[in-house]
Amino acid sequence: MTLKEKLLAFSTLSVQTRMDAWQDLLGIGQEFISTKSNDPELAKDIAFALHRHRGVMGSSKAYEGATEIDIQLLDVSIIIARIAFGNTLPLAQFLKDAKYYSLYYPTKYDASKIDRELSGLK
Repeated sequence: MTLKEKLLAFSTLSVQTRMDAWQDLLGIGQEFISTKSNDPELAKDIAFALHRHRGVMGSSKAYEGATEIDIQLLDVSIIIARIAFGNTLPLAQFLKDAKYYSLYYPTKYDASKIDRELSGLK
């Protein structure tokens, strides 16, 4: 099954099933990265799927381990978003999420580096 097919299969699951199967989406993102694909359209689809999933998960306050899961998904989504969007404004939403986490994990997310990257977007 191709990554596009895997992503489509994931997206057709019910919301609750997707919530419980976040590892599948993370795996799709990791597989995209490991194949060193430069397909910007697939990268956009995966990046947005990760972003949407993070949003749904974040709105579910009762989801156990949500912060740790969110960070894993964010890390993968930033790498993919850079492939998808390059140095353009759509990358900002992913970087701003990392900037938020820089308040709590300053050694993992360097706020000054994130600010420099944000200021360089076109």
